[in-house]
Amino acid sequence: MDNELNGSAGIVTGAASGIGKALATELYHKGAHVYIVDVDEKGLKSFQGEMSGTGHLYPVTMDVSDVEAWRTLVQRIKEAQGTLDFVINNAGISIDGEMKDMSIPLWDKIIAINLKGVIYGTQIAYEAMIPQKKGHIVNISSLSGLIPGWMQVAYSTTKWAVLGFTRSLRVEAIAYGIKVTAVCPGIVDTSIFDNTTLLDISRKDFKNQVPFKPMNVTRSAQLIIREMLKNKAEVVFPFHAKALKYFYKLLPGTFESFGKKDVVKFRKLIGNNTPVSH
Repeated sequence: MDNELNGSAGIVTGAASGIGKALATELYHKGAHVYIVDVDEKGLKSFQGEMSGTGHLYPVTMDVSDVEAWRTLVQRIKEAQGTLDFVINNAGISIDGEMKDMSIPLWDKIIAINLKGVIYGTQIAYEAMIPQKKGHIVNISSLSGLIPGWMQVAYSTTKWAVLGFTRSLRVEAIAYGIKVTAVCPGIVDTSIFDNTTLLDISRKDFKNQVPFKPMNVTRSAQLIIREMLKNKAEVVFPFHAKALKYFYKLLPGTFESFGKKDVVKFRKLIGNNTPVSH
């Protein structure tokens, strides 16, 4: 099935680090033409310099919330490659802390990147894929899009929206030969904990609240691509993510009780440390 990717062309956003970089690396080694998108120009160039294999990387410094930049990129790929075979909308940011400490500018920022970025990337790619009657759109949601994300209300809000958007589009897209997959990772070993915007809690205490061992990022990317090639509707991993998904579905009241205890523990940390700037 990997032969499907050899010579294919597509986009991975948030590709300068983390899951995006790992996904682009796997696709590159399978012979794909991968347009790696990120706002981190230095990170993209460094990534390109690391690679040696059978594929091709094309760094694109771009804000995913810029719809005209999306139009330009997709047109560029269609002209250069003759096809747009996949788009993986992975770029995202996280904001953790109590909602009472959120600001409207922070809401605007996370919605622009996590939700509008996914919608724009999907919409523009979808328009290009319909005439060619093929293509695969993969949108990265989160475990926090499957279960309530207390102390990360904004992040959870965007990820629930991405999941609903992707599930709904999958049904419409079938008639046009387009595949659509939602991915809901649990905790993966990336730099997201170092880059998360924190509201009045120290980074050390924040990291200490993480209850599960992170999954290796390369293994995560390999799993996502394997399930993508199977045209899975929804990819949830690792085990703790699957377990929590079903725990919440079967016992929502008990799940909420655990959440209340977590919130109490979190609040004890707030104010005991030098707050992290918004």
